[in-house]
Amino acid sequence: MPITLKDIAREAGTSQQVASAVLNGARGTAGASLAVRRRIEDSATRLGYRPNLAARATATGRYNAVGLLLGTVEHNSMISEPLLMAVADALSDQGMHLTAARMSDRELTDDTRMSKILRHLMADGLLIKYDTQVPAQMFELLKRFRIPCVWVNSRKSADCVYPDDFAAAERLTEHLLKLGHRRIAYLDYVTSWGGAHSHYSGAARRDGYLRTMGLAGLEPVLITPGPLVAQGKLAEAFGELIASMRRENRLPTAFITYSSDQANTLAYAAAGQGLRIPVDVSLAAFSGMSYERFGQTLTTCLIPWAGLAQQSVDMIRRKIARPDELAPPVSISFDFEPGGTAGPPP
Repeated sequence: MPITLKDIAREAGTSQQVASAVLNGARGTAGASLAVRRRIEDSATRLGYRPNLAARATATGRYNAVGLLLGTVEHNSMISEPLLMAVADALSDQGMHLTAARMSDRELTDDTRMSKILRHLMADGLLIKYDTQVPAQMFELLKRFRIPCVWVNSRKSADCVYPDDFAAAERLTEHLLKLGHRRIAYLDYVTSWGGAHSHYSGAARRDGYLRTMGLAGLEPVLITPGPLVAQGKLAEAFGELIASMRRENRLPTAFITYSSDQANTLAYAAAGQGLRIPVDVSLAAFSGMSYERFGQTLTTCLIPWAGLAQQSVDMIRRKIARPDELAPPVSISFDFEPGGTAGPPP
């Protein structure tokens, strides 16, 4: 037989109402003394009590849970461990828990299949982590099912939370300008810019750089390939790029790269050409974590995982309470880490 609140109350020598309030973390339990609360919690642990969440959901109409919706195409829908942990922690602080579902594009655009999965997910709302190439029908289905949802790390007209990549690019460029650099290049060999299928950050980081260079009255140096270059070919491509620029006497004194991965590869390519960072060339990038190479911490704007998670959880809680209200987009500032890979120009 399952253990009930009545059993807990009898064991702890208190009323069922007080036992319920204490174990459910309800407000107004201050009337129960610390000794009573401890007896209730100890009794629940000793008897192996587990709340009947299904019964609670039936009574309240709420699961007290938020679903994380992911696609199955890795590069279109990814969630980093820091972001996942931050979301789980932010929900836990609110007494809520996280559940997840991975759905293929076919499932995300199939009325019957999507409806069944979302019903079985047992969540009051959804955090959607689907960055690029979002199926068009998906928006219509979410609207039709009237599911409170928030897009995480996506820039939409409403109901979204995203890092402010444009301002972060301005910050990195301004930092290099203050160090005295005037020939600053922006390099991105793996991000597709523009169009409905690209992530907003590619264009936002580029445009933040372009605006700051323009305000400084300087000529921008955009370095992007025609066709995108595969990750395995980056070292060779960067080596050829640096060699060509040095031959033509047009090597920038500083580079900003879209990601820390590209910065790392560029650093190795520069070392292969006999260049020292930051003595001969400075390097800055965007990153999801503090990054160290060649004994130096990368000069970077760090993606604000904790802020992104907290704001997303705050927004989905408001959406659950008022599902028909559109929430204005929320942008989160990057953290800046000066690092050691950017110094004065040679």
